[in-house]
Amino acid sequence: MNQRIPSTQVFGLNSITLLVIGALGLSFNSQAACTQSAGAGSGIGGLVANGGSQCEVSLNNGTMENLSTDTVSIMVNASGTNTKVNFTDDNVYLINNIGSNGKNISAKNTSAVNFSGNLSVLMSGVAPSQNYGILLQDSGSVYVEKDLLISGNAAGSLINALGGSLNVNGNTKLSIMDPSFGGAIIVAGPTLSDAKLNFGGKTEIINKSEASTAILMHGTSLLSFNELEFSSSGYNMDMSVNHDSAIISTGKTIINSGKDVVLNVNTSDISKGLISFGESQNIIDEQLNNRSHTLVNIGANASVKNNLSDATGIRITGGTATTLSDIIVKGTVDVRNGTAILGNGNGIERVTLEGGSVYGAINLGKGDDILTANRGMIDGEIVMGRGSDTLILNPGIDITQLVKANGNDPMYSQADDEINQIQANGLHFIGYTSLAGNNNQGTNYANWDSITLNDGASLTLSGDLFESTEDRNRTLTINNTSSLLHQNGMPAIDRTIYGNLNNEGNVILSSNNMAGDLMTVTGNYTGNNGSISFDTVLGDDISLTDHLTIMGDTSGTTKVRVNNVGGEGALTTNGIELIQVGGASDGQFVKEGRIIGGAYEYFLKQGNNTENKNWYLVSEIVPVGPTDPGKPTEPAEPEGTIDPIIRPELGSYIANLATANTMFVTRLHDRLGETQYIDALTGEKKVTSLWLRQIGGHTRSRDSSGQLKTQSNRYVVQLGGDIAQWSSDNLDRYHLGLMAGYGNSHSNTNSHRFDAGSRGTVDGYNVGLYGTWYANDIDNNGTYVDIWAQYSWFNNTVKGDGLNSEEYKSSGVTTSIEAGYTYKLGTRTEDQVSYFIQPKAQVIWMGIEADDHRESQGARVTGSGDGNIQTRLGLRAYRHGHSTIDNDKDREFEPFIEANWIHHTHDFGSAINGNQFTQNGTKNIGELKVGIESQWNKNVNLWGNVGVQVGDAGYSDTAVIFGMKYNF
Repeated sequence: MNQRIPSTQVFGLNSITLLVIGALGLSFNSQAACTQSAGAGSGIGGLVANGGSQCEVSLNNGTMENLSTDTVSIMVNASGTNTKVNFTDDNVYLINNIGSNGKNISAKNTSAVNFSGNLSVLMSGVAPSQNYGILLQDSGSVYVEKDLLISGNAAGSLINALGGSLNVNGNTKLSIMDPSFGGAIIVAGPTLSDAKLNFGGKTEIINKSEASTAILMHGTSLLSFNELEFSSSGYNMDMSVNHDSAIISTGKTIINSGKDVVLNVNTSDISKGLISFGESQNIIDEQLNNRSHTLVNIGANASVKNNLSDATGIRITGGTATTLSDIIVKGTVDVRNGTAILGNGNGIERVTLEGGSVYGAINLGKGDDILTANRGMIDGEIVMGRGSDTLILNPGIDITQLVKANGNDPMYSQADDEINQIQANGLHFIGYTSLAGNNNQGTNYANWDSITLNDGASLTLSGDLFESTEDRNRTLTINNTSSLLHQNGMPAIDRTIYGNLNNEGNVILSSNNMAGDLMTVTGNYTGNNGSISFDTVLGDDISLTDHLTIMGDTSGTTKVRVNNVGGEGALTTNGIELIQVGGASDGQFVKEGRIIGGAYEYFLKQGNNTENKNWYLVSEIVPVGPTDPGKPTEPAEPEGTIDPIIRPELGSYIANLATANTMFVTRLHDRLGETQYIDALTGEKKVTSLWLRQIGGHTRSRDSSGQLKTQSNRYVVQLGGDIAQWSSDNLDRYHLGLMAGYGNSHSNTNSHRFDAGSRGTVDGYNVGLYGTWYANDIDNNGTYVDIWAQYSWFNNTVKGDGLNSEEYKSSGVTTSIEAGYTYKLGTRTEDQVSYFIQPKAQVIWMGIEADDHRESQGARVTGSGDGNIQTRLGLRAYRHGHSTIDNDKDREFEPFIEANWIHHTHDFGSAINGNQFTQNGTKNIGELKVGIESQWNKNVNLWGNVGVQVGDAGYSDTAVIFGMKYNF
């Protein structure tokens, strides 16, 4: 059918409706022809397709236009069962100047209206009422192959899907143009409807009406977008889901420029509504198939934006105490001048931030709400409102931009009878109760009842914590990886926790390296192997220190760490008070690690009677009981004794200096391994030699306090040789030689007063020159004189248990003069074995000094005893000869025994901050030495001996020497 209908032709009686169909008419190609009709009363169908109709429609110029405003009109009315109307034009324009209850396209029952090209619907009525661009009912459907445009003024809605489906493959633009009219842009169904609307391309929704709503979903309806963009002239752009309806978008979604850009979820009927933007299809399918409650999901590719004041981004309304709503943000919610997320309902709102950004306030209103911030950023404030609320802050969240807004604090919970709790996981933040006039210094926790720090979280107090009301049982819990800190950089800070403190982690009062910070816990304190760190000027009883006051009871075990901030150590009487306990003092506070001040070791001790429940740092006695978990019980100090506890590192410093001064000390026989005649080779006037000696030694000593016991092991190797020999009268002989050596020593010092030790090392070199004169080189009798001088330099370390390793250097000159006289007692005739006795004396000046050293914890260490003069008086007895089996082999043996008395004018020692202690028992030492020296042949000499020295106070030294010399 081809028919042209003039633009002035009137259909129906009384001129109620004027329908103009194109300038060139309308054509049908159908099995049961669609009809053109006009009528009055209940309505007119410009193009009517009844039951069973299947027709193709071709519009000349693609336009259908209705100019009448007098009655109900329907431009395209497909209402029959299985009816299909297919528009074949590339572009279809439906222009309807509707009056009231008008519809451009109506698809009912199982009818379908399909457009193979673009569709434009223009609604131009002056005073519309309940008018629709597209009306879907029951299982009716509309399909648009390309782009869809619906624009106009509607008191009803541009799209009203009471059921059925709408599919648009191309882009879509939906606009309400007149600010005087109000309606909805998209409405999907009543409570039980099952409408499905799918927009495949980019969808733009424009609202210029203050009274209009963007999208309103009911029942089990589904609205699907690929990409969505909102824009308006300052009017509302609400998107609401009720019951089990859903609005989804898999592509990039941008919502912007509205007065109220609102994703609104009505939970009043325990809705299972879904709004999900910017997610992949498989995630959305999973959300659709597994809905058990309301969900708003802003995916990584989606953003909800509004820059106008007092705007709202996501809003939950209605609900009961058991209603559950989830809001998940992976993208951006940017309502920085208003409320980004608003929970007005009475139900439970669970907000989860998973890598997105929220600009603006999060205000969850009533109900037992939960805000979990896993990753991303919150720029604004958090208001949890009434109910038993939980705020969970995980390591990936950035809350550094939280500021006060709307008169509330950055993280605020409304005061009520419910329990409000914060779980901070792996996060650092600042908290206070009152800090007037400063919006960026932390969060007021006055109305929070429980704060838990987990997974490396830290809370820095820039003010008091909780609120000073006695009717609340508030608690701060710190897990074993987390910390509570005083604010950095300010001395003498006073902070109060109005409630209980459960400490499994770290309470750090020592964060500013300044003593004097105060903390008060008004409730009970429980230690679960947590720790408390104090800054203390370690000295006497009145020393300045950080301090903890617990007004309630104490229980459990807590480790105490003390950072010395400039204290030089001193003798205490009662001690330095660290912890004051007001209630039952059942908790145990034990020191962790070393607490040192200068030369003194400090310990933690509880008051000694029921009236004194406090804990003190003491340096004068060792408390009964373990100082650290797992350590053995330590002895009590004898009654009436007040002595300082000396650090074991002092023993290491002393041992290092004593070892450096004595390590390369040598004697004539240690170096040459001979009496004065062994080197003479018949017929040779000059002989050169090369000698090597090695020493291994072990020393035991105590310090002058009697508290420290040191054991050390040393190894020394020296190499030397004559560079010249001569005689002045053919009887005497002179030797001149050079020598050099390497030595190292390792010592261990332990205190018998407590279980701690120190290790010292000395590692160094020396070079020297020696000269020897023998008065009678022929008959083996007479005087000898031996002189030497050496320069030595060393690297030293001291490493105390639990302390940093201390490194310093020492160096200096050592000189000696030794003299003796050899008497031949006789010769045994049968084997020509001769017997000798040799008195001798030696004076050694020891000038090796240790550099003054400042330890890492600030103590000054100086050495003493350099300039010591060691004198030795001794007697050596030996025999010289060989057995008959060594006849004619140039082999001689000389076993000996030697006794010496050794005296020192100074004791080697060290001072820490002026407190001097020395090596004890070395003033006078007795020595016994046995060994053998031999001439193996004319060229090789070998010798070895063992010497033992014994002094007072447990001092002893054992040395083993082995040497050899080769004569050239």
